[in-house]
Amino acid sequence: MDQLASMLQVVILLASLAVWGMIFERLSTGEPLVSRPVPVTRPRPWLAILVTLAWVGFSCLSQLMKIDETPVAEKFNEMQALFLLAFNLLLQVTTTCVLLVCLTRLGEQRLTRFGIDGRQPDEAIGTGLLGYLAAVIPVILANVAMSSFRTEDNQHLFLQILSSQKSVLLVALMIGSAVIMAPLEEELMYRVILQGTLQRYLSPTASIVISASLFSAVHGFPDAVGLFPLALVLGFLYWRTGSYGAVVTTHAAFNGVTVLLTLMSPEG
Repeated sequence: MDQLASMLQVVILLASLAVWGMIFERLSTGEPLVSRPVPVTRPRPWLAILVTLAWVGFSCLSQLMKIDETPVAEKFNEMQALFLLAFNLLLQVTTTCVLLVCLTRLGEQRLTRFGIDGRQPDEAIGTGLLGYLAAVIPVILANVAMSSFRTEDNQHLFLQILSSQKSVLLVALMIGSAVIMAPLEEELMYRVILQGTLQRYLSPTASIVISASLFSAVHGFPDAVGLFPLALVLGFLYWRTGSYGAVVTTHAAFNGVTVLLTLMSPEG
């Protein structure tokens, strides 16, 4: 299984190098990375903005107050881990639904104003997968730079749980939470609402960097450093395409491969 995981990582790395080759080629010839025009930024409802800011503030405060470094294997048995994942999944679904309702102003306007629609799914998925491959190499370089700070005990909580326990129900809940709901919820917060609001008042670069910094910060140290390049790619994609589907695809691919590699090679 370790050999299969290594082969998968090599294939992803080669694909990422190919994407970066195309990026450098376009930059050298002056071609835009995305051919479509920059979409118009619509004003976001204040209720959605306030809910997002409250959630981001609470998440950042939780990271600052986190001082317990006890290994997860010593804190959770399987039933407790299942309960934690199920509760987190329910919270993600609830938060996403609340944000969607806030964005529509309780049904008064359409979500398509913010790039949330099912039109051209092939284009959104294709763009999102290219975004994922573009993020791979910068994320690897950032994680290598932080390798001296990384231990098993400061890995993301869910990855620690997944490394120590692998029941079918636990893996299913992990996929539902990390691969499906986390991208839907977080891209709604950080790209659609937060970055979309900032773009009304600041430059695209400032909007992308601020939303990326907050997205990274809520994941805690040292994960924040490795996730920052991913967040920049997500921000660029949303600014240039205005597509919620594209950024959700990028985010889901990143989380999905991380979960898969953890299942295949926990110590890797």
